[in-house]
Amino acid sequence: MNRLIASLPADARELLEPELQRVPLVKGEVLYRPDEPVDYVFFPHGGLISLVVTMESGQTAEVSLIGRDSIVCSAVALDVQDAIDQATVELDTAASRMNSAAFIRAYRSHDKLRTIVNRHHALFIAEGRQSTACNAIHQVHPRLCRWLANARDQSGVDDLQLTQDFLARMLGVQRTTVNQICGDLSAEGIIDTSRGHIRILRLDILRDRACECYGILRKRFTHLFPDWQFD
Repeated sequence: MNRLIASLPADARELLEPELQRVPLVKGEVLYRPDEPVDYVFFPHGGLISLVVTMESGQTAEVSLIGRDSIVCSAVALDVQDAIDQATVELDTAASRMNSAAFIRAYRSHDKLRTIVNRHHALFIAEGRQSTACNAIHQVHPRLCRWLANARDQSGVDDLQLTQDFLARMLGVQRTTVNQICGDLSAEGIIDTSRGHIRILRLDILRDRACECYGILRKRFTHLFPDWQFD
């Protein structure tokens, strides 16, 4: 289950539940594209959804990674009716889907739900700012470790069905760079790589190797959601 929904008080969950529909999210599925109307809000139960910006050249860069702790396109509650980026499913999962209009009504009518969603927005903004600084300052190796650790946190699984080419696109670097770093991490027994798969073997070391941004965002997360636990 989506952990944001699970954190809500019973009366807030009861407000949402009649409007929620369980749906599969399949790898490669695009939930929305830039400038398209947002008809649904999604609460992933796991998996990974990447939010990316595409340049005129066709190059892409990730702006956020969404999983079981988050909401896809909650900005509709802030009167943003059209998507500003692209959301693509990267790991299969299930999600609870809710009509945008129903989500807006619930958001406006329940104080606790509004507080939780607003904190989610604050964390989302903080993540974007931290990522901007991270991309400008930090080397690729710790950034990749941070990405993998965050992907594991968001998905809740150690076996990530992701290619190194995909990681290179998400980080905005050359594939050969990612290949080299993954090879080094594999040689140290921190991850195991095979075609289309990356399995995390030592999450503790991966977190230690991640750039400081990983710890900073986890601290902010804990401050905003003190009752949630990382596993």
